Amino acid sequence: MEWASHISSNALNTLYSRKMNKTQLLPITEDLLKLNTFISNSIKMNKERLQTFSDSESWKMLAYCLLARIILFNKRRSEEAARLTIDSYNSRPQWSEQSTTELKNSLTPFEVKLAERLAVVEIPGKRAKKVPVLLTDEVRVALDLLISKRTDCGISGNNPYIFACSKNSTQSLRGHDYLSKMCKLADLRNPELITATKLRKYVATVCQVFDLTETESDWLARHLGHDIRVHREFYRLHESTVELTKVSKLLMAVDEGKVSTFAGKSLADIDIDNLPQIVESENGSDCEAELDGQISPQDNPPTEVSKNASPTELPKNASPKRTLQKRGKQPWTPKEKEAVMTYFKINIRNSIVPGKIDCMKCIEAHPLLDQRDWKKIKYAVKNVIDKNKKLKKKHTM
Repeated sequence: MEWASHISSNALNTLYSRKMNKTQLLPITEDLLKLNTFISNSIKMNKERLQTFSDSESWKMLAYCLLARIILFNKRRSEEAARLTIDSYNSRPQWSEQSTTELKNSLTPFEVKLAERLAVVEIPGKRAKKVPVLLTDEVRVALDLLISKRTDCGISGNNPYIFACSKNSTQSLRGHDYLSKMCKLADLRNPELITATKLRKYVATVCQVFDLTETESDWLARHLGHDIRVHREFYRLHESTVELTKVSKLLMAVDEGKVSTFAGKSLADIDIDNLPQIVESENGSDCEAELDGQISPQDNPPTEVSKNASPTELPKNASPKRTLQKRGKQPWTPKEKEAVMTYFKINIRNSIVPGKIDCMKCIEAHPLLDQRDWKKIKYAVKNVIDKNKKLKKKHTM
């Protein structure tokens, strides 16, 4: 009991607290596209080289490229893809023989073409689960060449794996090592972010953009080799972008008591025009110093004027006050709201009220805000932060 209360529970709490507000870094789409192009070109080059020379070095290079390509395309665990055997590949099911007539008739013409071009090989996954690997035409042709040249390149006939480790070994290549090597050779911006695990989290996360049904989500989870619960809890990262854009729609509707207005609608159907207006503070410009707690260095404090000085006599550093004409409230347009909320999404998430410099940068970045005073933008963001805080208090009470 002492272990559970004094050590185990404290250790778990420490682990969970470290994960909170931790930045989740995923592969950059630009890097993935660049890596895909690099590997495809390498496969073509090494395939021609193997056909010409039939040496062990050319065989290895083609094997490295194909293994990395299969991991990248299928988002498979690296050790699973490396354990693809010759028997599994040769005995792969044929789509035309396996599919029923009803299933074939339900497919679109595009899906029929995909089924004809791709091949599926089932391999043992984690905990002996059967997981599929999809092979494109390019990969399939290269694999056939790799298998046919095994004997000429001195690969042991006792090695059952397509991606054999060496001439006399019965082990397979290490997929992680060669995926990492390909990332370095491709000269990517963030090669360290491309690993088999992060690729799986990447596809699980970006697929939130699609309106997947429960069945379709289950298909994706089964392809990745786990059930739907593990897919949602551990692989699909709930990004702050989703929190800011999708969930905020729902919270703002609840906060305004307008849930009945959106009955039967999905989050995608709720337009920005239907949401509550961004409200500016009534006395925002008057209470700036009180809210900030201090005057920023950029804002020059007013210089004291002597009581005996005449109205026309001012100190050298003092500047005459400008008289601003008060205008009526100018409603925010949907584009202005979107620009402000997008620019200050990190401030809103961390409950940080922006200062003058940040607001001026926002105006420079979005010319449509030229007519807005920086203080108006500041207090518009502050009011959104205050609303979120009030809403959180309601839920915790």
